[in-house]
Amino acid sequence: MDKKQALLFFIKEYLDHQQNHDKINELNGLCQFGSIKRNDILFLEQEQGCAAYFLASGRVKLIRTNSEGKEVIATFITPGQLIAWFALLTESSYPVSAVALQDSEYLAFDVRYLRQLVEMNPPFASRLLEYVAKRQRFICISNAEVQPLPCPMIKSRSHFCLVSPPRPCPGLFAD
Repeated sequence: MDKKQALLFFIKEYLDHQQNHDKINELNGLCQFGSIKRNDILFLEQEQGCAAYFLASGRVKLIRTNSEGKEVIATFITPGQLIAWFALLTESSYPVSAVALQDSEYLAFDVRYLRQLVEMNPPFASRLLEYVAKRQRFICISNAEVQPLPCPMIKSRSHFCLVSPPRPCPGLFAD
C-alpha cells in the first residue's frame, strides 16, 4: 500500500464516497504515511500527542497501565479504524500505548490540523463522533476496568474540543 491508496481508504471510510483528486490533495498535506514493524511501539501512554492515526493495514493493540501498575489491553485496532482522534482533540497526551501486533501501515494526521479537518468536513465530524461513541461502548462492555465517562465529563471535554485553539506539536511534523 502507498499513501494515495491509504488516503483513498480513509476517504471511503470517513468522508464521502467521491474519491476525487481534490480531496486527496487536500488531505495529503495534513498527514504522513508510515509503517511499523511487529512489536514496535507507535506511541506511549501519557506521551505528548502529536498525531492521530488511521490504520490502513495490519493490527495494533492499545494498552494502558492500571492503578496497580499492570498493563491492561484496552482494545485491538484493525484496518479502517482510528487511533487517538478524540483523545487528542480533548487532551494533549495519549491515554493508552499503541503496539503493533503485526507489520502495519498508517496515516498520521498532524494534531494541529485535526480541527481543520473536522471543520472542513462536517460529515467527517459526524462519523468521528459516531465512531468514538461505538468504541467507547465496546471498550466499556468488553473491559470491566474501563468505566464510561460521566456525562458532565463528556460535556466538558466536548466543550473544550469545540472552543480551544489548536496546540503546537513539535517533532513528528515539520513546520
